[in-house]
Parts: sequence; structure tokens; C-alpha cells
Amino acid sequence: MTHAELVALAARWLRVARRHPVVLSDLRTMATNEQPDVIGWMNSGFSTLIECKASRADFLRDAKKGFRRDTERGMGYERYYLAPAGLLVEADMPTGWGLLAPTAQSIRIVRKSAPFMKRSEGEERRLLVNAVRRVTEADVPDLVFSSLVRRHFGMGRIVRGAHETCVIATRGRASKLVENLDVRSSFFAPVGEHSEKPDAFFAIVERLSKGPYVELFSRRQRPGWTCLGSDLGTTLVSRDARGSR
Repeated sequence: MTHAELVALAARWLRVARRHPVVLSDLRTMATNEQPDVIGWMNSGFSTLIECKASRADFLRDAKKGFRRDTERGMGYERYYLAPAGLLVEADMPTGWGLLAPTAQSIRIVRKSAPFMKRSEGEERRLLVNAVRRVTEADVPDLVFSSLVRRHFGMGRIVRGAHETCVIATRGRASKLVENLDVRSSFFAPVGEHSEKPDAFFAIVERLSKGPYVELFSRRQRPGWTCLGSDLGTTLVSRDARGSR
């Protein structure tokens, strides 16, 4: 797997399997010394850091960084390395770090992380503030929410989930992008495969905007769309392949 594929898998795992409502991936900023591949936060404020390594050489370089040698300067209440199966073993892990390995559908915990009680919460806050600042400076007037209403019950903390939320974020004024103003904020669609987006969703996107359109983690090709996904054999070029890491 490429570095980009590992990052996408780790971010999805934190959001879905580990239920982290806030996840940042591959955010490059001068506001912090550490540049996490993926980091997410629970509602409690506890954070999980995942460093993705597609090569052993990259893993060895990572160990030389100052915030790796002094764990109190690093981010993450829990810390993991994610690497293709067999690239790293438990004995390679620094003290306290956990190890993750990709599976056919998700991620397997090879070794669980110990809690890092002393960590740089100040660095984590600076990273979050920088992410929020980027959104506000992009002149986003609104975050528009549309809901897919499901005909079966999902999980939930207080009420059982019966919908999925679609978030529409715009760079600039939304009025310049929206073609039709008659799209409703909710719609019904049959349940498909795991993580599969219904055809009705794509129809709504095409009514709202002229495009261009791109779908990530696609299961099949779609006319008029650029479809990327491992099922199709089309993926984003990793940073390693571009020689920028």
C-alpha cells in the first residue's frame, strides 16, 4: 500500500471504527513541530495519533525526531504506527506505541497503545486552531447539511441512528456554485453495501453543481465522474511517488 492509501485508511478507521468525531489527516502547517499523518479526538478530548509508514526506511527516520525521543513533546494520548502487514513487528515499536496492520476491509490492532498521560496538549490545540483558521479564511459562509434517511436502525449513544449526514462545504460564496435551489435537505434511499453511497446522492450533487465531479473510494465507474478507489485499481499518487517526502 502507498502512504496516501494508508493515511486514508487510518482516517476512515478513526472516524468509523473508533468513533472519533474530529479527525485531521495529512495537514501540513508551520504552527506545530510535529506534522501528524492522522490524528483524531474523542468528545472527551483524548486523542489518537497514527503514523503511516510504507517503508522501513521511513520508520527509522521517524524515530530520530525530537518529539519521538522525548514523548512528552509529542501528540496523542494513544499512539500507533500503521504499516503494511509484515513491514513492522511488535519488537520494533518504541515504548508505549501500538501497532496497526491493514486488513481486507479495515484495520487490525496488532499491539494496543499504552496511554501517554504526559503529552503536548498545547501542540494539539495549535493544530486544531490552525485547521479551523483555514476553514474560516476560505470564506465559507455556511456548512450546509443534507441527510440520507435510512430505513433501518444503526448504533447510537442516546438515540438509534437512522440517517447519514452529507456535509457540503464551499470555498467562496455558495450562491455562485449552486445551480438549483429546489433540492431538499433529506432524501430516502435503499441500503447498499458497506460504505456505499446511493445513486440518489450522486443525482443530488449533479443537480446542485455543474462539476467537475470526483468520488473517492469508488466501487464502480460512473459516467461524468472521476472515480478513484482500490476496487477499480485507480488511486491517488502518493507523496512518496512524487518525491515530496
